[in-house]
Parts: sequence; C-alpha cells; structure tokens
Amino acid sequence: MTIRPPTAADEAPLARAARWAFAITWIAIGAAVLLTGRPGPIFAPLPPLFAAHAAPIARLCGCVVLFGGIGLLWRRTVAAAAGLLLVHLLGWFMLGRLRLVVSSPGVEASYQACGESMVLIAGVWVLYAGFARRTDRWWGYAGAAGGLRAARALYGLALLAFGLSHFVYLGLTAPLVPRWLPWHEGFAYATGAAYLLAGLAVLLGRRARLAATLAALQMAGFTALVWVPRIAHRGASLDSIDEFTVSWCLTVASCLVTASYGRGRSHSFDSPVEIR
Repeated sequence: MTIRPPTAADEAPLARAARWAFAITWIAIGAAVLLTGRPGPIFAPLPPLFAAHAAPIARLCGCVVLFGGIGLLWRRTVAAAAGLLLVHLLGWFMLGRLRLVVSSPGVEASYQACGESMVLIAGVWVLYAGFARRTDRWWGYAGAAGGLRAARALYGLALLAFGLSHFVYLGLTAPLVPRWLPWHEGFAYATGAAYLLAGLAVLLGRRARLAATLAALQMAGFTALVWVPRIAHRGASLDSIDEFTVSWCLTVASCLVTASYGRGRSHSFDSPVEIR
C-alpha cells in the first residue's frame, strides 16, 4: 500500500468556493495596498527595518498578494501561487508579528496578532499541500501530510490565542457583542471558551473537523454580526474597515482549513489517500 496526497481532483464545490473567495480577498487586498501605499491590517506593523520605506514596501507586498490571489483562481497555478503566498506570509510573520512576542512576551495582544497571521498561513499552506506535486522543490518540507499537519497545528495554536484574548481583554470584547443580545460578558466568555476548546481539539486531533467547523462558523458570525453593521453605516471608521478585513480573511482561511478535514473524495484535502 502506498500513500498519495489529495489532489485538485479531490476538491469539492464548497472547498472550491472557499478557494475562490480566498483568491478574491487577496486580489482586493493587493489592489487596495497598491492604490493607497498603506500596509493595512494584514501587513502591519511594519518591521523597523522597513519603517523608513513604508509605502514602497507596502506596494511590493501588494504586488505579491495580488498576483498570488490571481494564481489561486486556476487549478494549474494554485500550487505556485500558494507557494508564493506561503513564503511571503511566513517571512512577514517572522520579521513582523513574531517580533512582537519576542519584545513583549507578557502581552497577550502579541499572541493574538501572531494568531491572525498563523490562520492566514494555515489557509495558504492547506492549498499548497493539496495542490503541489511531488516534483515541487519544497514538497518534502511543506507538501502532503506533513504540510497539512503543520497547517492544522498553526491553526490550533491560533485558536488558543484568540480564546485567551477574550478573557484577558474582556473589557474590549464584551462591548462588541450586538446590543440586542443579552449578557454581553457571558457571550465573550462563551466564545473565548469555544476557541480554547476548538484549539485543543485541533491540536490533539480529537473531533478536529467538528472543532474547526465550529470555529469557522464562530468567526463568520462575528464578522456578520459585529463588523458588517459597523462598516454598513455611513462614515465608518478606518479602524472598523480594518477589523472587518481581518475578520473576513480569518473566516475564509478557516473555511479552507475546515475543508482539509473532508471525508473521502466528497471533500477537498482529506488525509492522504491510500492506493492499494
């Protein structure tokens, strides 16, 4: 018996829709960064090394994610585009977000910022592992089952960081709960606990698919109930638009990770397929 990784032929309609949404999201982010020269919430904060050249560096990042997003639209170019985005996001994570943890290890917000990047990396990594061929140079490091395990581990760790932030920053989280819902602090605690349990389930491999699905639904609900109403009003602040962008990106990336737990050939990116 040999084992092969899942391929593009295993991609289900739902997973394909998530890939297209992810692609369009990166295209929109890249176009916005190119037009404004502003790093935006995805690439902020800029590493000190690039602070003096913020606009050119931001536009360079915009070009990378724009072309990467375009490449994700077609099956033949998904592996190359996902590999490009994976290298880019990992490099930016090491230079930017991880630096926050090193400089402020006792501040939970540093871990939450890292968690946001880790979810995006996980989404891209799942695509690379699902579409790359064995002949690709980095296959042995990032492809197949090993790549999926790494992506899911990053996702699980990110969920733990999100859960902790709900408890540490209860005073900031509770006011975000819509006014028409009762017991705002209770919702903040409940959603934080849900993230923590989902993160543990993903890391331990126990009910991981269910946990990833519920986490993705929770992110989608947070995007729809909290940030969509805020940006729908006239005069929406730039901070609200940034928060919506991050929340939307996390939701779509989470859907890709969830799709990686598919069953058999009816879902995309299942565990490596056995060939007898």
